[in-house]
Amino acid sequence: MRAKDKLFVVLPVYKEKAIERNVEKLFSYLGKLGKRKGSLESFVVVIDDSPEENEELRHFSRVRKNFFYIHNNKRLYLSGSVLKAFKFIKKRFPVAVEKKRAFVVVLDSDLQHPLLLIDKAISY
Repeated sequence: MRAKDKLFVVLPVYKEKAIERNVEKLFSYLGKLGKRKGSLESFVVVIDDSPEENEELRHFSRVRKNFFYIHNNKRLYLSGSVLKAFKFIKKRFPVAVEKKRAFVVVLDSDLQHPLLLIDKAISY
């Protein structure tokens, strides 16, 4: 990875339980990954397709600069939610995207995918 690379982990959710705990686990892993990779900036984007907003995640997005919570006003399902997250990243971080310094990984929010896959995905 080059200096100033940005890693975005997108977590699409729908009526997920214990998502807050999983986000904390993910941030812990990303912190360790950042130390190993040097100047890697990591961000988590939760895109919520649930009928009700998650107030705890909304609050978390206000106090943590590298966490974004997006609640869909209408149900977009998995592919629509992921596309919306990509558009958000492109709009919010245009320079990183244009210079090909943005890496996006989509994970299931229950973290059933081994987090080590993030390291492997960005090593190419």
